[in-house]
Amino acid sequence: MKSQRFSFMALSVGFMLFFIILVLIGYSQTPRSDLTKSHEMLREIFPNSKISWSEEIDTEFVNFKATPTSIIISRKKDEEKCLKYINFENGISWEIDSENFPYKFYYLVGGAEQRILAENPKHEGLVETNVFDQTGRYLFKARTISTLQSSPNGIYYHTVGSMTSYNELKLFNAEGQFLWSQKISGMDWFAEALSDSELICEGSDGCCLLDAFSGEEIWRVSRKQYNHILPGYKLKHILPSSNGKYFVLFHGDGIISLDREGRILWLKGMPGTVLFAAISDDGKFVAVYSRERIGHNGVKVALLDNLDQGRIIWSRSVKTEKKDGTSNIGGLKITKDIVRLIPGIVPYHIQAGVMSDMQTFFYQIDTGTGKLINEFILPGVAEIVEDENETKHFLLLETTTEKGIYKISEVLVE
Repeated sequence: MKSQRFSFMALSVGFMLFFIILVLIGYSQTPRSDLTKSHEMLREIFPNSKISWSEEIDTEFVNFKATPTSIIISRKKDEEKCLKYINFENGISWEIDSENFPYKFYYLVGGAEQRILAENPKHEGLVETNVFDQTGRYLFKARTISTLQSSPNGIYYHTVGSMTSYNELKLFNAEGQFLWSQKISGMDWFAEALSDSELICEGSDGCCLLDAFSGEEIWRVSRKQYNHILPGYKLKHILPSSNGKYFVLFHGDGIISLDREGRILWLKGMPGTVLFAAISDDGKFVAVYSRERIGHNGVKVALLDNLDQGRIIWSRSVKTEKKDGTSNIGGLKITKDIVRLIPGIVPYHIQAGVMSDMQTFFYQIDTGTGKLINEFILPGVAEIVEDENETKHFLLLETTTEKGIYKISEVLVE
């Protein structure tokens, strides 16, 4: 597998920190040589990088989820699974095992006060979720019909949605105490935390914003206003801007932009299947990553003006292989100067861990012109993580004979 040399262009944004976590899984007979090659490749792509933290992994299955300050690693050996949490800032590290806390999926949420959710979807017909704080202290257990998710900082927890008409939207506070429930119209509804105090919900009769602690409706948009763009089945994602003024809803056929008061700014059916979207921190721009319809293998990135009826500012094709054409969750980011795209498989790798044929295509595109700044291909899977200071981080999984996790810092200079 061949990677291209990553050459940095002059950037006026000063210093930025790149954070790469490498999970190394391999098959060659010369592990030391593979590790050396990996380091050489990284030095070519990130010439100013240094390994600031690392840990060896001795299991055949591994995947992870990370934030700028921490990582949680899922490992499996001889049918036994465990989750390990590591905080890079305060040195806290702890583990839980699947014998005491069975899990299939896991989530890492929160900022200064992080929460870890370990979910077991097959407990007596219910989804059982155990919640821990960043010190490893067990907080509570919730049993719900559908998946339990958290608000951005673990202030409340809510059920996500349902394929069955008898499942209600349920809310729990930070201690796991039940707050309220509400029946949502339709058999296939969707809910997501918009903030630590508000929840957005989409059902057969439209989209509404709810007060997370009382369940009271703040505003509602009738489905009749957007059903021709987003037909009556579950939305893929709800993406708010960092300033809290705008958000977009989308699934494969189209995208809709709204402001915090529930006013529709624009609706747009896309010529291809929407794989992922992103909204800039100030809400001015929306980037869309899509695949062309049947009969075409191309994928495109487009930048839309969110404050001008979704006008397409530019659109350009990118090259990926078909199996790598889906998008990572969060694999698309917009800054003032650069649109970054990292298409690949979904980053959790829950079912199979990191596979030997995984690869990541990485693109940097000029926000103003749509011109490709640079691109390269790396083995494994990459994910973008963003901290409060808008510093960008990249997480990379690579296949070799030895398994190890590396935290690599990169500073970009003019």
